Amino acid sequence: MTWIIPTRTDYTLELGDRGIAVWSLQKQLVDDNIECVPDGVFGALTESAVRVLQRQLRLTQDGKAGPKTQSSSSRRQANVFKELPLDLLWSNCSYESSGLYSAVNWSVPGGVDVCTMQRRISSVDFDDEAVIERAFHSKYQMGLAKRTLQNRFQAYMERPGTKNKPELCWRDAVLFHNYPALSDKISWLGVTGLSTYYTSPQKWVLDHGLHFPDGTPIRTPLEWGQRYSLGASAHDEPGQAVRFVKSWSVP
Repeated sequence: MTWIIPTRTDYTLELGDRGIAVWSLQKQLVDDNIECVPDGVFGALTESAVRVLQRQLRLTQDGKAGPKTQSSSSRRQANVFKELPLDLLWSNCSYESSGLYSAVNWSVPGGVDVCTMQRRISSVDFDDEAVIERAFHSKYQMGLAKRTLQNRFQAYMERPGTKNKPELCWRDAVLFHNYPALSDKISWLGVTGLSTYYTSPQKWVLDHGLHFPDGTPIRTPLEWGQRYSLGASAHDEPGQAVRFVKSWSVP
């Protein structure tokens, strides 16, 4: 099948649907050892498989993969990956895509971010079936994200800006997913050593129109990073991409 990347996120996948988002769901079912054929066609077998998944997740067994079914499945899959603080990978996944297999974000020119981990597909690869399937394979992308988080954490634990500060290292490792330049700077210089570019209002940040939970506008790149994963206790901000983490130790 020649895959066409969806132009919008389909929040409910159900009987009769076709395409790469259905294939992504089917791959997840197979990865969960539930009988299914990843052919991109949501037929009776897929509907039955979704009911099995819903029974395992203790959800309403209607055979439709709505937001609750998709996100619950993604959370279970994310927490299969060990050697990370519990719910760290899921927090990142949830903030990026709400755990939706069909999630697409076309807002940045030159490509599209897709699936649960919002993997980037460059426009030059829109006709490459293998690239598209890898990007929409949730378990594969979570595995890549897990290794990146581990590698960043280990490197940051040795760098002067974050040395021997496990919570900050994990937060900074998550930040690397979306803002690698700031993440890297913090690991070497610490938050207090950042240049004025990162601590002064910048147009691209202002254009987002974001606010901390206490209503304070987010104006600087550092504040953007605090909202994403670094956190800002003064503004009641947990860091949206790590918000479900309760303990920073590794189980």
